[in-house]
Formats: sequence, structure tokens, C-alpha cells
Amino acid sequence: MNWEHLFSHAKKTFYTEFIMGLAAIIFIILYFLKGRKNKISFYLVGLAMASLIQNLIAQYDIFKWNKSILVKFANTHALYFYLIAESACCLLFLSASIKSILVKKIFLTGNIIFAVYCGIYWFLYYDSWPYLPIIQNIEGFLIIGACLYYFYESFTQAPSSTVSSDSTFWTASGIMALFSVITPLFLFLPYLKQRDQHLIDNLFTINNLAYSLLFFLFTLIMFLDSKKMTLELPL
Repeated sequence: MNWEHLFSHAKKTFYTEFIMGLAAIIFIILYFLKGRKNKISFYLVGLAMASLIQNLIAQYDIFKWNKSILVKFANTHALYFYLIAESACCLLFLSASIKSILVKKIFLTGNIIFAVYCGIYWFLYYDSWPYLPIIQNIEGFLIIGACLYYFYESFTQAPSSTVSSDSTFWTASGIMALFSVITPLFLFLPYLKQRDQHLIDNLFTINNLAYSLLFFLFTLIMFLDSKKMTLELPL
């Protein structure tokens, strides 16, 4: 049965795909209920929505279990668009959090080049299952580099006590931690594919848990941020 196949597949990664989806949903709901509606938080909720949509498409493909060519096509090629959306949300968030106009332009240019590269890669390998580790590695190093510049600018232009109390700092730290964990994993994915499928399942378990922790971190930061706003309101 389809449900049995879905849960059997999820069991291989200890149901972390469901946890990741739940974490994204909680953050999105809290954003619309209590979140501070500004450009920076909009990029974060965009990241959560992109992750949730891609996750739902993948789970539906597993549920249909090769019975829908359209769904499998969507799952196969939605990964490209997800990576473009993910990199755009992260880089735009970091760009909105720094002051240097030149570096903002560099972030924007890097984002455009990455999107164009993904488009060309997708066009060249349109009829085959996407071999994405190389794209994910490029994205990872791009975002890690952007995070490192954010930290450099933050600590050189403001007191460390001020930086550490800023919600943007902890959000950027979460993004940095995520890509510092998953990027090395995808570097070894080609090697693991030749060795053991069980190792690949473990890799995606770590990947899903890392994203889950990131979205829970976003939720915690937004909750504390909204609570701080309430305390600061005049009586």
C-alpha cells in the first residue's frame, strides 16, 4: 500500500523528514501570528516555505510510488528551483543585515550567477535524475562565505555585547551552522553512493535534523523577538 511505502521510506531516516516539515510549519504559523513583518523576516519565512513545498512534493512522490509520472517529474526538477530559492533567501537575508553597498552587490551577483548555473545544469541534464551534490556544495560555500563576512562586519563595527544580543546574529549563526554541517556531507555523497545506501540514509537523517533545528531556532528567535516587542510597548 502507498501509506506503508511512505512510512517505510520515512523510517529509514527516523521520520526526520516529517519533523523537518513540522518545524517549518510551526515557524510559518508563528510568523503570520506574531512575527515582525519586515524584509529580513520575510526572507526567512520564504526559506521555510520553499523547504516545506519541496518536502511535500518529495513525500507525495514517495506516496504515489512511481504511479504518477507528473509527480515524479515535479519532484525531480523541483530540487533545482528549491536550491535557487534557498540560496536567494539566505543571501538576501544576509545582504539586508550588512552595511557595505559593495558587498551587497557581490551577494546579489553571486546569487544571480548561481541561479543561472542551476538553470544551465538543469537544461543540460533535463532528462536524467539530477546529480545535485556539486550544486549543493557551491551553494553551501557561497552561503558560508556570506555568513563569514556578516560576522566580520558585525564584530568590527559594533561591540560584541551588542552583536550577541541581536536576533539577526543568532539567525545568521543558525544558517552558518546548518551549511557548515551539510556541505561536507554532500562532498562525500558520491563516495557514499558507491559504498552503502544505509550511509546515504544516515546522511539525509543528519540533513533533515539540521534543517529541523534551524527552523526551531527561527521559531524561538521570533517568539523571543515578539515578546521583547510586547515588553517595549508603552503602557
